[in-house]
Amino acid sequence: MKASLKDVEAHKDKAKIHVDELNKLSLKAKETFKEIPKEELEKIEAKEVTTLTAQEHYKLGLSAISDGKFNTALNELENAIRLSDKDSSELSDIFFAKGFVLGELKEYDQAIEANQKALEINPKHDKAYNNMGRAYDRKGEYDQAIEAYQKAVEINPKKDGAYNNMGIAYGNKKEYDKEIEAYQKAVEINPKKDEAYNNMGIAYYKKGEYDQAIDAYEKAIEINPKRDEAYYNMGIAYRKKGEYDQAIEAYQKAIEINPKDDEAYTNLFELQLTKNQPFDQPLEQKYKELFQNKKESFVHYEMLKILQDMVQNQEVNLDGWVQKYHGVSLGSWSFDELPQWINGLEDEVLKVKLHEALKVFEGHG
Repeated sequence: MKASLKDVEAHKDKAKIHVDELNKLSLKAKETFKEIPKEELEKIEAKEVTTLTAQEHYKLGLSAISDGKFNTALNELENAIRLSDKDSSELSDIFFAKGFVLGELKEYDQAIEANQKALEINPKHDKAYNNMGRAYDRKGEYDQAIEAYQKAVEINPKKDGAYNNMGIAYGNKKEYDKEIEAYQKAVEINPKKDEAYNNMGIAYYKKGEYDQAIDAYEKAIEINPKRDEAYYNMGIAYRKKGEYDQAIEAYQKAIEINPKDDEAYTNLFELQLTKNQPFDQPLEQKYKELFQNKKESFVHYEMLKILQDMVQNQEVNLDGWVQKYHGVSLGSWSFDELPQWINGLEDEVLKVKLHEALKVFEGHG
């Protein structure tokens, strides 16, 4: 999942934050699924539905979760619950899996209720507390989320994922020191937890401590050189420091790792524009190949391209841009830096034309 760095933050300054286990089944459930041979699943699926046991419905539910078929999973898990012995220890895991599925279906109140049922059966189910915390977080009930994560780590003090998620909840409350402390606890438990270092960098960034943010991103990359969002976030931090060459390099690296990150391209192109540099041509061509049919992204690129063409004294078609992107919002794109760049140019006639174009872009609905 992305998190804004400020209350109302620019498109180019949105950082990528990692929620631990957000889109994964619990470790126990994954291990349970891995132990099920393919042949066994096929045998279960070949049976008459009315003859299936609770355990078989549970296994089918886990298989559906693995495939991302959450409505199917929910149906199987509810059947498993209906058929289960109410004293079964496994019933807690079934309710936990149901809570996970309901969270993915954005039924957060029901997700919380399912995890509570898991905890009634097994009060030591730390994963259910962690799962419940995510549901509260998604509802915007951050205090309840933090309380649930704290319960998880009380039961399992080595649960680094709960500390990572706790940090995110503190960040949502703008309690950045506590956020950083939670991430530090996560990496103390698991020094290889690169996502916690990435998130820690975002917290430092939000405090305006850009050097510490960059240090944290570098640690994330040292652990996982393929973590493109850490490079992306590093580019934002370098940009804030005014170290533009380093910012450009960071964005380029993020794109090299993940060529499908459209925001990294547009961040790069805007930075190159405002530093009076040409767009990186190979990356520009790659961007057009990937995103020319994605208007929500291409609207930003073509806006920047018009400004670049104006600087190069090329003919532009502002009315054509307005018509092409009628009904397509610029989203949270910030115009803070473009006016500063224009005002720094020497050609007074060009400055007037660029400001007029900027008014068109700023007024675009």
